[in-house]
Amino acid sequence: MFDEDHYLGMWQAKRHQKQNYINTYEHYRESMPFAEGFTTIQLRPGTRDLLKELGHKGETYDAIIQRLVKNQKKN
Repeated sequence: MFDEDHYLGMWQAKRHQKQNYINTYEHYRESMPFAEGFTTIQLRPGTRDLLKELGHKGETYDAIIQRLVKNQKKN
């Protein structure tokens, strides 16, 4: 037997879940510096982990690398 109310409830829940995903992704995109001038570099997982260890809470990989390069130039 087909239960239309049950099907409709499942559909609405799935639609709500999808909208939450879209809202989360849009918030993520807005909070990240995806402006022109940014690029992607490939790092081994171990290198990424080293950068995480050297970084401070909330510091981007870009900021960590810039700080390391600046400190290296001083020496």
